[in-house]
Amino acid sequence: VALRLLDERERLIQEFIPEEFWEVSMVLNKDDLSIPFLLNRKKSQPLLKKEEAIRIQDLIKSSVISIDEIIKKPVKTKPRAPFITSTLQQAASTKLSFTVKRTMRVAQKLYEAGHITYMRTDAPSLSKESIQDARNFIGERVGEKYLTNAPRIYSSTENAQEAHEAVRPTNAYLIADDLMNHTEEEKRLYQLIWQQYISSQMPDAEYLSTSAKINMGEYTFTAKGREIVFDGYTKISQPLKSDDDILPPLQEGEILTLNEVNLDQKFTKPPARFSEAALVKELEKKGIGRPSTYANIISTIQDRGYVEIQNRRFFVKKIGHIVAERLIESFDDIMDYEFTANLENNLDSVARGELNWRNVLDDFYNSFQKDLVSASEENGMRGNQ
Repeated sequence: VALRLLDERERLIQEFIPEEFWEVSMVLNKDDLSIPFLLNRKKSQPLLKKEEAIRIQDLIKSSVISIDEIIKKPVKTKPRAPFITSTLQQAASTKLSFTVKRTMRVAQKLYEAGHITYMRTDAPSLSKESIQDARNFIGERVGEKYLTNAPRIYSSTENAQEAHEAVRPTNAYLIADDLMNHTEEEKRLYQLIWQQYISSQMPDAEYLSTSAKINMGEYTFTAKGREIVFDGYTKISQPLKSDDDILPPLQEGEILTLNEVNLDQKFTKPPARFSEAALVKELEKKGIGRPSTYANIISTIQDRGYVEIQNRRFFVKKIGHIVAERLIESFDDIMDYEFTANLENNLDSVARGELNWRNVLDDFYNSFQKDLVSASEENGMRGNQ
């Protein structure tokens, strides 16, 4: 099913026809400061063509430009939950450039050394003791103002098995620099796990978001910025991208000087190829596989030569296209995206005593055997047994 996901994305990319569009921005001056304003376009609006972009450019150059609206509002961002297997794999891929296989290998070493809890889990929950451990560390080492009034509790998604708690350090006070006799990659992964664990028990980060709008006929230009009011959890765990440009003080009705107008030619892009992190996220979203299987799934489709990774992105090879096509023709049940999730639901029903386990297995096996027989026949998988 992972191969099917990659195959469908590959076909969308191959069929994609790029369309030209234009972006318009202007740089305005206030005193010695330059402020970029970007033309707002709603997704429902058609792509901006060159002729219209030139008309907007002429409109800007012939206009007296003043601020029409200033909106200031407080914004809060919450810390993320402690890691489960899938989110650990995604974060290690994005922040450390680790493959899923490498992440699990390094996590295994940390687990065997007793520094982290079990790394195959789908529950972001923490034990009472570990929450208290984190809160004690925050109060003593980070500062009282970084303690929340009550512990933060994180719950699992639907179909989570919750056999183990979140992936976390076994000791909040053990920081990465204290890991003697450990490799650099082990220290880096531990630091990632530690930061996520500690920050998950810290307060929201607070910002003052400022938006300045300039209206020109039917067109609106916007400049955005935000300044930190309270860093909260970001004192420990930095967000992936920072958007902390601070706008200079502006007043409604204030006239600004035009510095330059930029017309940028762009082309629509096809859907992005999956990275390992994106594939794990999609598998988890669709309820495919389990924490212990993500690394195996990704290894298997590579080892069999169905896909290859170039520049950290999946490319489907010809044999991968053929295998996916034949399997969808002959085994539409198993290749269905809902298969794993539905089977998990049935097994949960068995656990609750609502279904008989023999019936669940019989239903699956009977349909699977029929598919197997038809696939083995001459007209089944077209001789590709």
